[in-house]
Formats: sequence, C-alpha cells, structure tokens
Amino acid sequence: MRNDGVTIKGTKEGLLIILDGELDFPVILRKLEEKITRVENFFAGAQAILDLSGRLVQPEQLEQLEHLISSQHGIEIIRIINQGCLDEKGEREAMEGAIVEDGLRNGNGNRNRRVTLNENEEQLSTLIIKRTLRSGQRVNYDGNVVILGDVNPGAEVIASGDIVVMGAFRGVAHAGAKGNEKAIITAFSLQPTQLRIANIITRPPDEENSEPNQPEVAKIKDGMVIIESSLNFSN
Repeated sequence: MRNDGVTIKGTKEGLLIILDGELDFPVILRKLEEKITRVENFFAGAQAILDLSGRLVQPEQLEQLEHLISSQHGIEIIRIINQGCLDEKGEREAMEGAIVEDGLRNGNGNRNRRVTLNENEEQLSTLIIKRTLRSGQRVNYDGNVVILGDVNPGAEVIASGDIVVMGAFRGVAHAGAKGNEKAIITAFSLQPTQLRIANIITRPPDEENSEPNQPEVAKIKDGMVIIESSLNFSN
C-alpha cells in the first residue's frame, strides 16, 4: 500500500512500514497516521518492521513514531532498520567486536538497545547513520554515533559517547558531551574544523596539512586532545 511517502506491505515477519527519506518529518508523521487510521481494524495487533533507511531521525522523532504506531494503534514494532538496529551484515561492518543486545523496549517502556564496547565501561545506545552529513546538518545524540559516510564542512556531530565515522570527517565534532573524557573521535580521514572531547577543545593548525593516509583517533591525553594513528591507539 502506497500513499505519498509511506509504504506498508506484508512480509513473512509481519508488516513492513517504509518511510520516504525526502519528505519533512511532520508530513511523514501525518501521512502515516492517516494510512494506519484508514485500516486500523486490519492492522490492530500486527507486528511490524519500521524501515527508516535514508532518513536522519532524531531520538525524539523515533519516540513519536513508536508512540503513533504502537501506543495509539496497537502495532508491535519488532525491528527498526537504520536506527541503531542494522541487519547482521551491517552490524558486523559498522560495530565489529561489539555486543548488540536486540529489543526495542522492555516491559517498563524503556529502550533496551545497548551496545557494549568494553565490559568495564558504561553501556551506551548507538545511533547508526547510513548517509553523508552535508553542511548545515546537525546530529545530537545521547550515546555513541556511527556514521557510514562522510561528514562535510559545516556539519556538526555531538555525542555523549564516541563518534566513529567510516569516511572523511571535515566538520565539527564533540564527543563525551556530558563530560566523558574517555570518549574518542575516529575517522578514516580526520580533517575537522573543530574537535571537542568533554570540555577540551582543539582546532587544526592554520597551515595546510596533507590529507591523512590512514585512519586516526582523537582522544584526551595529559589534559589535551591529541590525534594519533588508529594503529597505535590504546585506551
């Protein structure tokens, strides 16, 4: 079933709800509600996969979608694609070595999805974005952020945990935004306009440097933000 940016179809796992990546979020939310309401009795009690591929969805927007689909219309969301919930192949590529605990919400209505990067560290949720961030775009997330693309000049990424970019980072980054000095920022090509970890800020030197030829990691050492090769990285 298609209706200007919202597609709902049946699969072996249940309903597949696909949201257009170009329309503004309020428009998508309204069209989704109209479509579900039109055949509410048919969908009630069903299970659904929510496909957000191609959309940059903020946590509060995801809350609105879950409330509309599950709380208002009784459809159980069993999986979310491209919102901290990739398929197995995507998880291996983006979070190799991490332990991913599946599940959307527990019985108390709290989000269960956690990614454990280190057994001795606090568990943080992880937002995975499969797109390049362009100038003017901003991501602010309470947890880790993994970007499967580039971050262009003029874009900004803020995370209370780590920031991992599977591409070139040329924007503004703030990891450990709630004061976590153990947070890191890493990219295949780290060329930021500004780096900040916890409350410590650094900028690139004024003179032009050649593009890095290997992945690099920014971290705090001796009260300063330093950048080193990922091959030499150690906590």
